[in-house]
Amino acid sequence: MKPRDSHKVSPSPVDRQDSKSDGLLHKVAQLLSEGQPAQALALLDRSNLNSPAFVNARGVCLMRLTRLDDALRLFRSLVLAPGCMWMKPDLPVIYRTNFATILLLTNHPAGCLDVLREVSERDHPSVIRLKRTLEEWVAGLSWHHWMAWKLGLEPSVPVQIDYAPGEVEDPSMRPDTTTPETPPLREAA
Repeated sequence: MKPRDSHKVSPSPVDRQDSKSDGLLHKVAQLLSEGQPAQALALLDRSNLNSPAFVNARGVCLMRLTRLDDALRLFRSLVLAPGCMWMKPDLPVIYRTNFATILLLTNHPAGCLDVLREVSERDHPSVIRLKRTLEEWVAGLSWHHWMAWKLGLEPSVPVQIDYAPGEVEDPSMRPDTTTPETPPLREAA
């Protein structure tokens, strides 16, 4: 009689679903890195999965397609506590920084800054990149726009970013801990 190998346990349906979900999110991240946000969004839509990770991924696709109002609505529902103006405390950093990014892209730099102040992971690559973007924007303001900013008014000067907005996978979890170069933002057709 052959001895049983008791340590080998077949994965549960939940484990198989998690593995399938992880694979799908990785494929979405790959499509986004290749500059194909429309294909990534179509893949997500076909999946019919609505976990927070998939909602976040949809929001990133919408940002990259410059469907900014749709992305803003989606990230508000994902990140803000219902009926409140503060963020859910237990969310991954990239969900919160993606929300900060969409605020930046919709000309709400003060809102972006408020979100970043709420994020306790100050040394996270996404937080650092957004703060650097805001600092560069402030440094480029004319004197009267800078003064308005310091007085708490949002100047009507859009913030320019030189990277594709949003993240599906956490850059701090990559082995090299650097943020890869991503293709430039593509205008929606």
